This record gives sequence, structure tokens and C-alpha cells, in this order.
Amino acid sequence: LLPAGERPTPGAPGHPDLVPGRGSNGTPVSGGDGSPAPPRGEDTAAVPGAVASSAGELAVLERERRAEIARLSELLTEEARLSVVRRDLLRVEQELAALVEADASVAERLAVLPGLIEQAERVLAEARTDAARIPAAQAVRDAAAHLIEIDRELAGLAAELDELSQREAELSAAEAELPGRLAEAGAALADVRAQAAAIPAAVASLDAARAALQATHRRDALAVELDAAVAAHQVLVDRAQTLRERWLDLRQARIDGMAAELARDLADGQPCAVCGSGHHPAPAAPAPSAPSADDEHAAETEHEAALAEREAAERELASLESRHAGAVEATEGLDVAEAEERVLRAEQEVARLEAVAGREPALTDALDRIEAERERVRDQAMQIAEALAGHRAHHTHLRSERARLRTGLTGPPGRLGARADAGDERGRAAGATSQDGGDTGAEAGAPAYDFDGALVLAGAEEELRRLRRSAGREDDLAADVARLHRERQDLEEESRRVAARLAACRTRHEELSGDAGRLGARLDAARGGDPTLTARLARLSDEAELLGEALEATQAAAAAHDELARARQTAEEAAAEAGFADAAEAEAAARSQDERESKAELLRRLDDEHAAVTSTLADPELVAAAAQPAPDLAAIEAERDALEEAHTRLSSVRDRAVARVARLEELYAELSGHLERWRPAAERHRLAERMAALAGGTSSDNRWSMSLSSYVLGERLRQVVDAANERLDHMSGGRYLLRHDLRKTAGSRARSGGGLGLRVADGWTGVDRDPATLSGGESFITSLALALGLADVVTAEAGGAELGMLFVDEGFGTLDEDTLDSVLDILDGLRDGGRAVGIVSHVAELRSRITAQLKVTKTRTGSTLASLGIG
Repeated sequence: LLPAGERPTPGAPGHPDLVPGRGSNGTPVSGGDGSPAPPRGEDTAAVPGAVASSAGELAVLERERRAEIARLSELLTEEARLSVVRRDLLRVEQELAALVEADASVAERLAVLPGLIEQAERVLAEARTDAARIPAAQAVRDAAAHLIEIDRELAGLAAELDELSQREAELSAAEAELPGRLAEAGAALADVRAQAAAIPAAVASLDAARAALQATHRRDALAVELDAAVAAHQVLVDRAQTLRERWLDLRQARIDGMAAELARDLADGQPCAVCGSGHHPAPAAPAPSAPSADDEHAAETEHEAALAEREAAERELASLESRHAGAVEATEGLDVAEAEERVLRAEQEVARLEAVAGREPALTDALDRIEAERERVRDQAMQIAEALAGHRAHHTHLRSERARLRTGLTGPPGRLGARADAGDERGRAAGATSQDGGDTGAEAGAPAYDFDGALVLAGAEEELRRLRRSAGREDDLAADVARLHRERQDLEEESRRVAARLAACRTRHEELSGDAGRLGARLDAARGGDPTLTARLARLSDEAELLGEALEATQAAAAAHDELARARQTAEEAAAEAGFADAAEAEAAARSQDERESKAELLRRLDDEHAAVTSTLADPELVAAAAQPAPDLAAIEAERDALEEAHTRLSSVRDRAVARVARLEELYAELSGHLERWRPAAERHRLAERMAALAGGTSSDNRWSMSLSSYVLGERLRQVVDAANERLDHMSGGRYLLRHDLRKTAGSRARSGGGLGLRVADGWTGVDRDPATLSGGESFITSLALALGLADVVTAEAGGAELGMLFVDEGFGTLDEDTLDSVLDILDGLRDGGRAVGIVSHVAELRSRITAQLKVTKTRTGSTLASLGIG
């Protein structure tokens, strides 16, 4: 290894020029086959020995560099620590400079603070004095402002009085001319309304004229349609008659050939449908043109379709004839021109009347405006008179107020606090001149402003603004004084704190300077001539990697040389075995794979052609034909032409047949597609129809003829019956129980609509009875049991929310004593559950059984209510 900071010189150990297989820049140098180039002047046989020597040297150099890298890697942490120490040293130096500067700044500020505090306290005292003088200045300002406002208002009142007087004269003139205008507007409006009353009659005439015009157009159009319908009807009549005759002819022909049609189904051993014989010696044969049953059915279908078309045409023709007759009757003999002329005249008359009537709103508005103007003129005249009186009274009041304010402003300084030390010469001059001005011009509405209130107001406002600005600074000045005191305390504390930090920072600077010097000397010795320790490690790592790559390349060159020698020996042996003199001659005789495949393909094709020709020449027919005489070519050509013509004709027939078959297949596919698309809809319709019938109770699948709503209600009825039987069994003494009957509704004699029926099971007779056969008392207890059962079901469905009160109205008079006891026991049981049960009855026995009563007594003057047994 070289000393730190030194680099290997060319020719010395460790220099890249001494690395075998590499150039002066450290890159590998190889021969033409990729292996390291052998030294010049040496035979290739000497390469393996040279390679082995170079590999050993390279391995030693790589190990030396790896060891140096490991040693320097341990110093990386010291380099990082040095950078941290230097960064801390720089920070401490900056902090030390900042602390020195801060200490000087604090000392300078502490020197000037006493003078600033004294000045701030003096300005604060002046501001507080100005704040005490503000009320007097405000009083002077307000008095001057009020005086100016009064002068301005007096001038405005004088102008308004002149304007009101002029307006009063104008209103008097307008009020004198309004009656004439009102009479003219009323006459014009009456004329317009008289003409507007004729509009409904004109509109009715216009509607009649338009209806006549439409009738003429409809009459002419229906006449054309009627002619076309008559012609079409005749065509359909002829066609229906022709098809009827054809159908009758086919039917007669089929009847004539019925024997042959019956004979078509005969077979030996089967009895005849006419005579019953099993022998059929001479069955009739059908004629070549005998019609079939399908032909007859098709003709009948065509005849019926034509007959339906003829009947439809007849109905259409009758409708057209009726409509045409109605249109002719509505026209009243008018032609289109006359009808249009009548419509035009009627429209013009209606337009004229509507134009006249359109003036009615404007005339009405004009009349209303004139009447409103008359009322407005009257109101304004009254308002102006009131305003004149009010303005004159207000003018008198303002003059007295103005005199009072002038006296107050020009009097001794003690009154109103005048001038409030504002005492400028303009205010005094204004006060002096006001003594001689008087109010001589005020009587005429143009007062002489001999007292300049604006100057007094300006001086008072200027003084007030100055006092307010000075007073407004009081809080800021007090805050400044307090801030300066706090600042002096803070600066004294800051001075002590900066001194302590300055001493600590100087101690830390000395420590970091010593550490940085020691670490820098150690790393400089390890770094040598490289800029950094990391750069030296990177250079050594690169050299170690290059040495490792050179070692791998050297070893690969040796292996490649051995493999080349073995390959050459194998090639020579293979060439000798193949009969070549050497490997070069074998390489020259080699052919490519594509060339060998093309020559083999050519040989196979020539063999196939030879075999085909030989087989054709050996054909016995050709041999026999060659032995026969020459044929008649003209006759053969004529026969060929005839056959080609027949072939062409048959091909055309075949093509037409194929086209028809293809068209039939298309139509069949189209019909099948339509049927397939129709079938799901038909199935859905059939299913929906069956479901509707099943839900409606009309389907044969619904054995009880029960509708869906009845089925749902029947389930609820079953729950009500189950709940009712618990009480009916007790009230009837175990005799009666209710049964849910699916056959029909209770009390209904209809043959359908079941699901809501009830039957009463009589435990004494063992027979189910209709509820209609029960007596009055039995019906009452049954109904009561059902009502209570319904209440229980409703409570269960409502999530346990019970009906807090039940009322039972009448019915107790039909019960015997035992049944009454059972019923009352049931009702008492309901009361035990927390419900309130009310019984409405006239039965006297219940009075003794029920203690809490509300008794209703009817009299001529009304009913009265009395409570018994209610606390």
C-alpha cells in the first residue's frame, strides 16, 4: 500500500499499467475472440502460464485494497462527527456575535429610556387637561350649529311659503275647469258602451257564417269522398261475388270427387267408412285437377275476407252519405264564394265593434282619472291650506329660537361657555356686528345674516377637534408610559440574561475549537491527497472492483483457450471420419438447411409427376381409345351443344327453385322468429291472466273461489276467532265456539267469494250452525266475544299498545241471569288488566252490579248528567 496522499507512478506496483489484460486507462484489452490478448512476440501456447501468473498478482492487489477500504471505513464516523463539530462551532460563533450585538443594543436603549419616560408623562398630563375642556367646546359648537340650521330653515320656509301660495292659486284654477272635462268623458264612455253591447250579436253572426263556410267545404270534400267510396264499393262487390262463385265451384268439384277422397284413406283389411266392407276391389281415383279440402278452405277464407271488406265499405259509404246529407242541409244552398263573403263582412263588423269596445278601458280610465284628479285637487287644496298655517306657525317659532341663540352666543363668556378659549378675532367681530343688525328683513322672508354663525361654528369645531385628538391620545399615552416602564424593566432583565449567555457561549466556543482541530488533523492524515475520505474510499472501491473484474477475465481467457483447443481437435477428427482432408475442406462442402430442404422438395415433386404420367398412360380406357378409329367430331359437338342448352335450361329452373326454397326458408325463419317473440308474451299474458283469475277467485285452480283480499282478511279473521273463542266459551257456558269457514262469507248466499265465512259449533248438539240462527242473547255474546278478540289482535299488531278504554252499548237486556253473570265476569277480567270498560244499558239489574255510574236523565228542558259512586 502507498502512503496517504501519494498515488502510484507508471511502472510501479499497483499502477493500472501493470494490470494484465487492461490498457493504460484500466479498461480490459482483448483479442479478436473476446479473450485477453496475449503478450506480443509470444506464442499462444505460452498463454496459460502467463494467465496464471497475472491472476495471482491481481488477487494480491485486490486483497490489499479491500483491507485499506475496511480501515478507512472505520474513520467515516469521525468525518461525520467533524462536520457536526464544525457546524456547531459556526453556530456558536454566530450566536456569540449576536449576543455581543444584543448586549450593546440593550445598554444603548437603557441610556435613553429615562428621558423618554419623562416626556411621555408630560404629554399625558396635557391630554387629560384637554379632555376636561371638551364639554364646554361641545356646547358652543352645538349652539352655533343650531343657529345656522335655524337660519337655513327660515330661508327654506320663506321659499316654501311662496311656492305654497302659488300652488294654491293653481289648484283653484284647476278645480274650476274639472266639471266640464268630467261631463265630456262621461258622454264618450256611454257612446262606446252602447256600441260594445252589439258585439255578442256580431260574434254570433260571425260564428254562423264560419260554420256555413266550413259546411260548404265539408260538403264538397264529402262529395268527392262519396264518389270514390261508391266506385270502391262496386269493385269490392264484384270481387266478393267472384270469390263466392269460385268457392262454390271448388266446393261442388270437391263434392263430385268425394268418392276419390274417401278412397284415398282406404287400406286392405280396414273397413270402409261408407259400407263397412274390408275389401276394396275398385277404389275411385281422384281427377288430376281435383281440389283438396285446403283449397276449399282457402277459397272460403278469401270469400269471407272479401265479404268483410265489402260490408266495411258499405258501412263507410252509408256514413259518408249521412255526413254529406247533413253538410248539404247545413249549407242552406250557399256556394263557397257566398259563404266566404258573409264571413268577411261579419269579421269586419266584429273587428270594428271590438276596436270601438277596446276604447272603453281607456275612456273608463280617463273618467276615473278626472274624478280622481278632482278629488286629488280638493285634497291638495285642503293640504296646502293646512301646510300654510303650519309653516307660518313654525316660522314664528324659529324666529324666537334664533333670537335666543344669538343672545346666548354674543352674551358674557359665562353663558353657554361661549368661545371656550377659542377666542379668535372673527368670533368677536361676528358678536360685535350682531348688536346692530336687528331682524328688520325677517318680516319680508329674507333675513339679514348680520351674525356670522359659520365662523363661530368653524372655530368651535376646530377647537373641539383639537381637544378630542388630544384627549383621544390619553389611553395611548398612558399605554406608552406603562410600556416604557415595562421596557426598562425588561431591558434590565435582558441585559442580565445576555451577559450569562455570553459567558456560556464563549466557553462552548473554546471546547468546539479544540475538538475540531484534533479531528481535522486525524482525518487529513487518513485522507491523503483525496478531497474527502469518502472520495478516497470510492477510488479504492473502484480499483478493487477493476482488479476483481480483471481476475475474472483472466480466468475466463484461460478456460476459453482450453475449450478452443479441444474444439479444434474434435473438428479435425470429425472431418477425417467424413472423408475430408481437413476441417477447412469439410466447411467448404457444407450446405445450408434451406438449400437442402428445397432440393429434397424438388426431388419429391419430380417423383410425383413421373408416377402420375406413368399411371395415366397405363389407363385401359386410354389404351382402348387409342386402338379405336377416329370419332365423328361434328356430331359429338352438336350433341354437346344440345346437352349444354338443356343443362342451361335445367340450371335456370334449378336456380329458380333454389331461390324459392331460400325465400320460403327466410319466410319460415321470419314466421318462426315472430312466433318465438310472441310466445313469451303469450306465456306471460296467460300467466298474468291465471294469476288475476286466481287472485280474483274466478279460477278453477282456486277451489274455495277466494279472492286475494279475502284470503288476507281471512287470516286476520282466523286470529280474531281464536281470540274470541277464549271468551265465548266462558260466556256461553262451554256450548258455543266459532269456526272460520272458507266456503263463503257468513250470511251470503252467493256461489263465490268465500274465505270470510263464520260457523258456530254447538257443543250440545254437535252441529255447526249459521250465525243467523242464533237468538238475540246468543248473537250479543258472540258479537261481544268477536269485538274483544279484535281488540286483542289489534293490541298484538300494535306492539303491545293496549286499548285503554272499551264501551259496550246495549244488548244486555237479551241475556238471562247466568249468561249475564258470565259476561260481567269477562268484563271484570278486562278491568283487572288495567282497562276502563264502559257499559251503556237500560237494564235495572246492572245498577246493583256496577257501582261507578253516570246517570243521564232526560227532561223537557234538556238532559242532565249525575255521577254515582265516583269519588
